[in-house]
Amino acid sequence: MVHDQGYEEEAAAEERRWEDEQRAAASASGNGHRHGARTPTNGSAVSEASADGEGIMETVVLPVVDSIHDRVTNPAARASILRLRRAIEQAEREVPGLMNVLISEIVDSVEPEPEEI
Repeated sequence: MVHDQGYEEEAAAEERRWEDEQRAAASASGNGHRHGARTPTNGSAVSEASADGEGIMETVVLPVVDSIHDRVTNPAARASILRLRRAIEQAEREVPGLMNVLISEIVDSVEPEPEEI
């Protein structure tokens, strides 16, 4: 099918871009640069949440997404995961600290309520 072939080509291109980004990040980290490092740009509460340096984005969110990507074998699913990763990175660039707040909210919502004494 032509449609499936086009989707597979898109997935393969997405995979190559991801591999290139991984190589570039590894190269940059060898030069003392941190992949994804940034300085908050405004005084919002979300930006303050990212003021602790790497934060959840680089230490948890991206490694988890990358781990899931590495375990998936379906090319279309892998391409979708890479698009999700890029969307997360874009949202974090536009709203620094967003992932810190998101993960904190998720953890708070699934933590059991402490029993009252």
